Amino acid sequence: MLFRSVATVKQSAPLEGGRVRLTMGGRDPGRVTYEGVPLKMLVMRAYEMKEYQIVCPDWLDTERFDLVAKMPEGVPQAQVPAMLQALLIERFKLVTHKDKKEMPVYALVAGKGGIKAKEVDPNDPNPRQLRFTAGTLTSKQKMSGLADFLARMLGRPVIDMTGTTTIYNIALEWAPEPGQGMSPGVLMTAIGAEGAAPDSSKPSIFTALQEQLGLR
Repeated sequence: MLFRSVATVKQSAPLEGGRVRLTMGGRDPGRVTYEGVPLKMLVMRAYEMKEYQIVCPDWLDTERFDLVAKMPEGVPQAQVPAMLQALLIERFKLVTHKDKKEMPVYALVAGKGGIKAKEVDPNDPNPRQLRFTAGTLTSKQKMSGLADFLARMLGRPVIDMTGTTTIYNIALEWAPEPGQGMSPGVLMTAIGAEGAAPDSSKPSIFTALQEQLGLR
């Protein structure tokens, strides 16, 4: 309920390429700004769910909104989802319920030759990093983080079964199929990627994982 007097929500036009812009902190550490965000993304954040776990009306994907919220001083990040839930219920009269759903999953495992990605130097001053455009990913993260990224992009659960908690330098390049990487769950999407024909000079995401990272 803490967002009630410190948040504004208004309908907006989509940003170029259907992207979403998220700004946190800056000169005002407690300020959070979403621009061009589908309501579905806010539901995902509020309930800590992935896109494929949510069944909702189509307009939650297509209608875009700008949200500006001021975090009350001293509120821990762990309370943000509950605060977003309160905001959605108040402003949009959101009603939810939980149900079971069966669906196929992927398992991320190391190939026969082992993981090819290099480990991040323990003295690296910037151990966490992620840059993503359609067909290109550079990041510093654990395999569990990569599995989560792939799940959001592929729209299906991806289970990390590599058995490692090491942080790796990940560089991945592939030919995205139509719709891949354009989920509102992935904040940084590429301009003009949706509906584009796959680049035949690059491998599929599954081949790229095997050849470039030693994963399958």
